[in-house]
Amino acid sequence: MTTCRTQGHPLISSFKRVSALLPTACIVCGRIVSTTFLICGPCSKELPWIRNACVRCGESTYHTPLCQELCNKCQLSPPGFQFCKGLFLYLTPVDALLSGFKFHAHFDAGFALAAHLAERMHEYYALNNPPDLLLPVPLHDNRLRSRGYNQAAEIAKTISARCGIPISTNLVKKRKDTIPQTEIGDATARLKNLRNAFYVPNVTALRNVKRIAIIDDVVTTMATVMALTDTLRLAGIDTIEVWCIARASR
Repeated sequence: MTTCRTQGHPLISSFKRVSALLPTACIVCGRIVSTTFLICGPCSKELPWIRNACVRCGESTYHTPLCQELCNKCQLSPPGFQFCKGLFLYLTPVDALLSGFKFHAHFDAGFALAAHLAERMHEYYALNNPPDLLLPVPLHDNRLRSRGYNQAAEIAKTISARCGIPISTNLVKKRKDTIPQTEIGDATARLKNLRNAFYVPNVTALRNVKRIAIIDDVVTTMATVMALTDTLRLAGIDTIEVWCIARASR
């Protein structure tokens, strides 16, 4: 098993260096900012932060004050992972920023949002046991060659640099070049699309790993992270957590 604490894609590394030295533009409104988050204060306050969510699946709820309970769906059929935590609702402007990062190499947006998630995780793991590894959701080799980068891996590298948690980008592989989940509307069809899509090439490499945090950009129906969770549990991982920048409604 290969793990790393690299600084990420060269363009993301460049944004980190530039933002630390010079004022840069807010990725939402264009105002000049001098923060490494690349989002100005007023825009940050207006982002669609998740305030209340199910403690298991992370889907936004309207319970008050903090929804320290399971949603109805998780009460009936809880997912196999311990929890899914997201920062934002998948709404404007976060949806456009993530789309630009994922499909158009807008690394400034990717770094800005990843930095927010890294800060949240740093705060959480200062009070809770951290995972042994970060596992970015893997891409099939064909998709990786076509896009040139794995957006989840770039997010994970920013988190690793802030939290000091190592990454594995080869722990789990994707064997099937599946139809993009965004092109499938039905939740059942999404689950079927990812059936047996992932595998662990070397199970013995996991003998000292007990806790893993899956990292993704957006979680919607949970089909991807549940498929990964099933693969990891079959390989003997006891504790699986999920972190994402945006959590969309199922």
